[in-house]
Amino acid sequence: ELLRLILIRHGETLENASHIVQGHRPGCLSDKGKEQALQVAMRLKNEKFDAVYSSDLDRAFQTAIILMKDREGPPIITDKRLREQSFGIFEGKPVISLLRQMRREEANFTTFDPQGGEHFEDFQNRVKQFLEEIMTKYFGDTVVLVTHNGVIKVLLEILLPQPREGISENLVMNGAISVLDIDRFGNVTTEAINCVEQL
Repeated sequence: ELLRLILIRHGETLENASHIVQGHRPGCLSDKGKEQALQVAMRLKNEKFDAVYSSDLDRAFQTAIILMKDREGPPIITDKRLREQSFGIFEGKPVISLLRQMRREEANFTTFDPQGGEHFEDFQNRVKQFLEEIMTKYFGDTVVLVTHNGVIKVLLEILLPQPREGISENLVMNGAISVLDIDRFGNVTTEAINCVEQL
């Protein structure tokens, strides 16, 4: 018996295209983003979904709606724990201003504590807590999580303990899919990691 976990990053947003920090802001799918969500739906059309979870932020939820539009399937459950990390005062500002501040503080994404935002460790803990819940509740099922770049990186780092080249440095592309099968002992077989072949 395996838990099959399908991780999907939301489609491109207008903010992604303009290099704006989103964090907890809802974000708005661009036309390209909607197209990416359709391509993800096509790629996964033969998978049976037992549960579908989405971040409650609009960019992820809209992606989940497109994913589920033409299929019989479970209702989409939104969960705040699947939100992107909050970047506080940097949300709505150009990504470059966030990166400059990090450089000034000699911080990386795991050590930076954005003013008014969420410390990486707190972010990591809420994602971890969510994952533990899913793993106890859905053994033997296929569970889809429609979420964000940061959340997917945290999930992959928890699930794939052996050092994977550059998971934390590399951006998870919009519309990327990861498919992982997890057994009762926590052993993971990967079918795809941040795959964008369908796009």
